[in-house]
Amino acid sequence: MASDATPADLSHDAANPDTWPNSWPNLSGFADVPDQLTPLSLTVIGTIPPYAVGTLYRTGPGTYTLPSPPTAVTHWFDGPGHLHSFRILSPTHITHTSRRTCSTPAAPGSAITFGQRAPPSKPWSTALADLGRRALDAAWGDVAAKDPRSVNVSVAVLPDLPGLPTEKRSLYTTTDASTLLRVSPTTLSPLSLHPQSALHPSLTGPLTAAHPARCPKTGDVFNYNLALVPAPTYRVFRTSPTTGDTTLLASFAAPAAWLHSIFLTEKYVVVCVWSSRFAVNGVSILGVGNLADAMRGEGREEEDAQWHVIDRDGGGHAGCFNGPGFFAFHAVNAWDTPDGDVVAEVAAYPSRAVVSSFYLHRLRGPATEPAETRLTRFRIPVSGGAGGRVTRVSQAEAAVSPELPTINPRYATREHRYTYGVLNRGRSSLFDGLVKVDARGEAKVWERWGQTPGEGVFISSDDEEAEEDEGVLVSLVLDGRPGRGGSYLLFLDARTMEEVARAGVPLDTAPTEETQQTQEHGKRRVGEEEGQETDGEREEREEVGGLKVGLGFHGVHIPAVGAWGFDDEEGDERNA
Repeated sequence: MASDATPADLSHDAANPDTWPNSWPNLSGFADVPDQLTPLSLTVIGTIPPYAVGTLYRTGPGTYTLPSPPTAVTHWFDGPGHLHSFRILSPTHITHTSRRTCSTPAAPGSAITFGQRAPPSKPWSTALADLGRRALDAAWGDVAAKDPRSVNVSVAVLPDLPGLPTEKRSLYTTTDASTLLRVSPTTLSPLSLHPQSALHPSLTGPLTAAHPARCPKTGDVFNYNLALVPAPTYRVFRTSPTTGDTTLLASFAAPAAWLHSIFLTEKYVVVCVWSSRFAVNGVSILGVGNLADAMRGEGREEEDAQWHVIDRDGGGHAGCFNGPGFFAFHAVNAWDTPDGDVVAEVAAYPSRAVVSSFYLHRLRGPATEPAETRLTRFRIPVSGGAGGRVTRVSQAEAAVSPELPTINPRYATREHRYTYGVLNRGRSSLFDGLVKVDARGEAKVWERWGQTPGEGVFISSDDEEAEEDEGVLVSLVLDGRPGRGGSYLLFLDARTMEEVARAGVPLDTAPTEETQQTQEHGKRRVGEEEGQETDGEREEREEVGGLKVGLGFHGVHIPAVGAWGFDDEEGDERNA
C-alpha cells in the first residue's frame, strides 16, 4: 500500500525492479487537486525538442467528494473534472495552470454516473425520488440551459470540434454521455454545454463515444449516438470542418452497450459492440443510476463481438461481422488492407471485470493482480460481404500490452508499427510503467519504482521525412515516494524510450506566489558533454517534481501554429 512506504524506500534503486520493495506509493494521486489559476513557471531539466512547443491539456478528477450532503466518490471515473494546461512556450520555458471544470456537481443520486454507488443506508423513498429525477432529466432535461459548472464532462479534451460554437479556436471536453463542454483555451473556465442534438436533430440518444475519430486528412469528425428507446439504435454521423454540417451516415439496431471509442479507416467507420452490454436494453441505467452496474454479467469472451462497418463517404451500413468476444476501453487504430478488408487494433480484455479495479477503495489499496490487457489486432473480412467471421491476427503478451494506447498521429487510418501506452503489471494498484510495443515483436519499457505514469501523448517530429517513431512521448508522472511532493512532466525519446527532459517545481520550493516570482523562467541544465548527463544533474533531476495534478485520464498536444500560436489569443479572455 502507499501508506507502507517509508523514507528507507528511497535507498532502493528506482530504476532497478530487482531492488523494488513490494509497495508502491501512489495515494497522493487520489487526493483533491487545487486550482492553479496564475501561471506557474516550471524548471526544465534536459532538452525539449523545438517541435514540442505548444499546449498540452490533460483531464482528470479534481476532487473526491460530492456535495449535498458531502459524499465520497467511489469510482475513479466519477471524480468532478479538473483541466490542466501546460504551455510549452519554448524548449526551456513551460508554465502550468489548472481549474476545476465541475465545481458545483449534482447531488449524489440525482444524475447518471459511471460507477458511483448510492450509500447502502439511503432510504427507499430517497432512492425512488432519485430514480424519478434521473428519468425526468433523461427524457426532458435541457442540457444547454444547465450551469456548465454543474455537469461532469471530463474524459477527453479536443480542439476545434466542427459544427459547434467557436471563435478563432475552441476547446471541448467530452464524456460518454452525449454532452460536450466548451471551455476557454486560456483560462480553462467552463463556458457552455452542448448536446449532440445541436449537431443534428436526430442525435437525441443519451450515449456516445468519449473518443470520436477524426480524419487526419480532411479533419472530418465521426462518432455515434445511441438511443435506448423504443429500441437500441446507433446513429453514425460525420461532421465537416469545412461546412460545419453533420451528415447521418447510417443507423442500425444492436445491443445497447458502453462503447468508449470507435475505429476509423480511410474508407470506413467501424463501431464494435464488445462485451459491455447493458441489461434490459439500457433501461437498467435509470434503475441503478450508473453505467458500470447496469452492464449485464462480466461480459465473458464467449459473447461474440459485433463489428459494424459503415461507408464513411457514401454512407450506408456495409455489414455486420461477428468475432471473438472481448471488452475494451480504447480503440488504437484501423486501416484498409490492399485486398479490401479492415484490420483494427485495440487494447482488449477477456471480460469487463477490469472496470471494478478502478473503484477507489482498490486504487488506494495494495498492488493488484496484473491487468489482463492484450494488445490485439483483428481482421474484418469486408471484402467477402456481410456475415464473414472476424479473426485475431496478432496479440501481444500481457506483460507488454498497454492501456491508454496511442500512436504517432500521422499514422491514424493507416498501418502503424509502434503503439505506446501505460503498463499495469501488478506492481502497483494502477500503472507501473510506459511501454513502446513494436508490431514486429519487440518492446521497450520506461519504469521507476514509486513513479506512476499517466497517458503518454505522442508529439511527432516536424520533419516530413521522419520515421514513425521520431518524436517525443510526454507523460505526467506521479512521484509518490516520501518527500517528493507531487508530479513532474516527463519527455521520452519515442525511439529509445529514454528520458530527454522533465519539468516540475524544485522540491525545496513550494509553488507559492513568492516562489513563482523568484523562479528563473526556463531554468535549464545540461551535461558537460552533449547528450550526456553528469552525476550532479542526475541528482538534481530527482529533485524536480512537486506539481499538484493527481492521476488523470487523457490529454492532447496542440502545436503553437496558426490560431493556436501564443501570440494569437484574442477573444479567449473575453469568452471566459
